[in-house]
Amino acid sequence: ASGKTSKGTPVLYFIPRNWSSDLDMDVFNYYLLTTAQPFFDKPYSVVVDLTFFSSENQMPISWCSNLYSVLPQGASQNLDAVYVLHPNQWFKKYSKRIAKLVSRVSKRLVFCTSLSQLLKYIPEDSNGLPPETVAIEKTTQSTFSKVMMTSKVGQYNKKEVKLIMCTEVLQIITAKQHPILNHNVTLVDLVPVSRITNISAKEKSDFTLSYNVAGPRTCTISSSSADQIIQQLTALKDRQGLSKSYARSKTFQPSNVPGTLLNMALLNMTVKNYPLRVAAYNLMVTLCGTFAFNMDSRLLEAYDIAVPLNSKPFVVRVSEELAKSEPNMTLEFLQQAIEAISNGDKTSRFLVLDYIKPWLTNLEDISRPCADNNDNQTKINDILNLLVVLSIREANDIGPAILSKVWAVLAQCPSTIDNIIQCLMDRTQSASGISQLGEKSMDCAEDIIITLANANASFISGKLVHMFLDILEDNSHKIARLENHPQWVRIEVLIRLLLTLSFENLICIDRFLPELFYIILVTFYSGDSLIRANVYA
Repeated sequence: ASGKTSKGTPVLYFIPRNWSSDLDMDVFNYYLLTTAQPFFDKPYSVVVDLTFFSSENQMPISWCSNLYSVLPQGASQNLDAVYVLHPNQWFKKYSKRIAKLVSRVSKRLVFCTSLSQLLKYIPEDSNGLPPETVAIEKTTQSTFSKVMMTSKVGQYNKKEVKLIMCTEVLQIITAKQHPILNHNVTLVDLVPVSRITNISAKEKSDFTLSYNVAGPRTCTISSSSADQIIQQLTALKDRQGLSKSYARSKTFQPSNVPGTLLNMALLNMTVKNYPLRVAAYNLMVTLCGTFAFNMDSRLLEAYDIAVPLNSKPFVVRVSEELAKSEPNMTLEFLQQAIEAISNGDKTSRFLVLDYIKPWLTNLEDISRPCADNNDNQTKINDILNLLVVLSIREANDIGPAILSKVWAVLAQCPSTIDNIIQCLMDRTQSASGISQLGEKSMDCAEDIIITLANANASFISGKLVHMFLDILEDNSHKIARLENHPQWVRIEVLIRLLLTLSFENLICIDRFLPELFYIILVTFYSGDSLIRANVYA
């Protein structure tokens, strides 16, 4: 149970995707009854979260009948409403089997295609849905309407749908409503991006989409925006593949121990749980003693110390002292801190961004070339790539904070700039060689470049201009037109970045006028209309 509806009735949540056939029926019924029993005496509501519901999550009818027989009378009488979130094709089929069992409460069913519809009945601050359900709509990137989808399930079935692209999920929403339990319902099928197995272009406005959700499925999608849909789906797949590659390659080493434990201590010093704050403080004291951290502040272990809720200034000060005295721990500390940002709540993420600032400045010294720092360079590239991925993923949430607390700090570290630009260039083109112009990753790259250029405009613009010239002056490829150049995608990205820097003259036109004129003349008649418009601008 969690929170109340706008009417004031308490809410119980049922998450079918957590149900498994391995469960024991009697144990399940006992747990459900003992959990819900206190709410049956007064009006209450139920939320059924059908996110990712499939044939694997369908409770046998015998279980449903058994549960119905042991429910007390008040369970039905005091039920105010049942809010069904994300009804899909699987639930439509399953609803026919349970229709008789739920016939008495069918009038109290409220179907919600999206989280925003559910929030009309249950305030957001009272919402008790799992984070992965809430995150779907918060990461929406684009929407495509009037899309025709043809699939073969028994026979060919053609229907109009709307596609909504999210960071980790593709939403397929039917334009037509379907009858479910005496209600006309819009269906929404959620396909995890990780389950998409193939995206293949067919004709000009058609492509084939294959995915594996409770078995392999293939459908043909027709839309006037087919090219854009393919491009965005490919970008989502590539982005997730990059994130997974980092997760797979990360192994826990003994050298990670101080950084991991220090992050745990700093992060938990500001939580609402007082005993946890005290434990975090004492962990920090133990760390300083065990690893002989050299710092100005004196920390004394105590179990009755009053650690205030607002300990942020203390946390930041300790982090600054350790960053100066223990620079050798920088890379491991930052790797663990970025993971904390990825997995923490919004308050924790802002705290981490504050206390990693002094550690980021250490990258300047670590990045300087020397004979024995190849391993460090690999770790630095991993950290910068993770920061770029984090910036893209959180652009709509804490994006401005990341720009000011991370990239504005790194702008003061000239030794890292080449690595940062290389990371941005890699992130603005997909593995299939398609540029990300107009996509979220490109918008994020532009924001980062502007932030870097505001600290040192001539340095950043000079890097981009000379990178551009190196590509144009490469005579190893015989091509009829510039669009045929092997690095044409990189040329598109550089054109866009230079155009972005032209605002407020961050491109330093007085310093690079000859080079810029040369770039304009060479690229003026190349590319599609969007690229030519960028060059003209």
